[in-house]
Amino acid sequence: MVSLVLNVAMAVGLVTWMSSVSKSQPRGVRPLNAAAINSRPVPILNKTNVLIRPQFFTWRSVESADYAVYVENLRALGMPETTIRDIIVADVDQIFAKRRREEAAKQDVEWWRSTPSFETQSNMVARAEALEAERAALLTKLLGPDWNKGRTEEQTAPLALTGPVLGNLTDDVKASVQEIAKRSAERVREYFAQAETNGVAPNLIELAKMREETRQQLAAILSPQQLEEFLLRYSENANRLRQEFTGINATPEEFRSLFRAIDAIDREIQLRYSGDDAASQRARSALEQQRQAAIRNALGAERFDAYQTLRDPAYREALAVAQQAGGGESAALALYEINRATTDELNRIRLDPSLTEGQRQQQLQQAELEQQKARALVLGEPLPQETVASSAPAQPQLRPHVIAPFETLGHLSIRYGVGLSALREANPGVDINRVRPGTVINIPLPPTATAPPSIFPPGAVPR
Repeated sequence: MVSLVLNVAMAVGLVTWMSSVSKSQPRGVRPLNAAAINSRPVPILNKTNVLIRPQFFTWRSVESADYAVYVENLRALGMPETTIRDIIVADVDQIFAKRRREEAAKQDVEWWRSTPSFETQSNMVARAEALEAERAALLTKLLGPDWNKGRTEEQTAPLALTGPVLGNLTDDVKASVQEIAKRSAERVREYFAQAETNGVAPNLIELAKMREETRQQLAAILSPQQLEEFLLRYSENANRLRQEFTGINATPEEFRSLFRAIDAIDREIQLRYSGDDAASQRARSALEQQRQAAIRNALGAERFDAYQTLRDPAYREALAVAQQAGGGESAALALYEINRATTDELNRIRLDPSLTEGQRQQQLQQAELEQQKARALVLGEPLPQETVASSAPAQPQLRPHVIAPFETLGHLSIRYGVGLSALREANPGVDINRVRPGTVINIPLPPTATAPPSIFPPGAVPR
């Protein structure tokens, strides 16, 4: 064994030594054959002068904290002006969207009010207008006065996800909620546009299905409490409820109780019984009776009586006129009583058989003039002249309406029963397809055959 080991070691050493010797020996070089080289054709090489310079392009070398420098850097790259505009506008919009969210987070939406308080609404509008003016001024400074030429502005503002519940949502959940709401608004807007193009009335059941689909999408990412808070602020049923309870001044607790009591009933009516067939009408009538009972239980007897009074079309008309003139509920109640007394007096004069036609017309005009005087005193307006222009054509009466988030022209048309063209005519110079939430627009009150005769003479309602 020892001998075998020694032999192996010696063999390894011999191989190693021979390998090292072969590497150290210089290789033989074959001498050049000049004749062979001279006999070969020399290729002609076409050379190009190429200057190789490393290019390490990054956006960091273009971006700048100074937007003016940023714009110049983009232009130095030879970028088209339209592309520069899109980049800068998108960047500025992102900054101002964050500032709008910060402003909205400072105050929760007054979701329980039919109309936000004047102070709150004025402050919100003033802050929004100041931010928009600052944004427009910055973009004009950077891109010139025509920066907005040919651009289509976003038609829907982001929702204010504020309050003790929605304000605590994570940024990812907030972004998902905003995206769902945006897609829903776009889908409804496209549906109304298609219906108007085809000359057909929107199908209420189809609209209810769209709203139900949106609700299910929100329920997949929100807890039941979070979903309820969202619906209280932005759902169509909550918007309808606010309009229905205009003037009742419900507290947040009352409005929440009302919504919980009737939301399921309203959804069933909208999804299943919005048709005009006899079966749908019977089912709808039964559900509406359940709805009234639920409202009574939620409000109590005394508040329910006030609610029924406020649902009187004559009172609603008086309230709309008072609000348009800058008055409150006390002025509306005074107008309501004046109108009722005037209506009774006009009916008495018309039915008095002892009067001649001339006497009847004279007394009717005098009663209408007294109504106008009383109305002017309540609203602080100039007193009317002693003559009544009864032959003047009646103008459509208008009522103010505050635009809710994601509310469209089609929604208003269905809710108030007026045509799209009438809405546009009542708001000249206003693109009501793109007004921001909180904007007040005029709604023309349509004349109906079953409505009571107008208690205001021509010219009595401010235009």
